[in-house]
Formats: sequence, structure tokens, C-alpha cells
Amino acid sequence: MDLVGAGYEDFTAAQRSAVEAAYPRPPQFAEGFLQALYDSLKHRPETTQGTGLADVMAYKDPSFRRRNFSDLMRKSR
Repeated sequence: MDLVGAGYEDFTAAQRSAVEAAYPRPPQFAEGFLQALYDSLKHRPETTQGTGLADVMAYKDPSFRRRNFSDLMRKSR
């Protein structure tokens, strides 16, 4: 399991409960995390482009759609 929920279904309900108990997320966790990331980047927006691999995919494949990290984070279970 990661911040955006990748692998969530690979864990049993009991395993997820154990992780959530050990590492609880306050209700505004995602928004706070995203705000902290923004605060660390806003003074240098020119360095925030996606990974080089995503850039290559976008260049070579017009149908490629980037995942939106902020949306994934906010909607993560």
C-alpha cells in the first residue's frame, strides 16, 4: 500500500486495519501532505515537471494520459 492506494486490494481487511492502526491518518492527511509538497515547490515551479519517462510517453503516445498525483492522493482509501 502506498500514499495513493496502489496495492490496497493486495492486502486483507485485517492487514489493512493493522496498518491503519499503526499509522493512522488524520481526516485532512492528504490535503496537509499536498500543501506541504506545494509549499516546498512553489518557489521553483520550473523544476516540477513529471518524470522523464512520463515526458517520453506523452511525446511518443498521443493517447497517453498522466495520472494526477493530487487526485490519487485525495481519493486514496
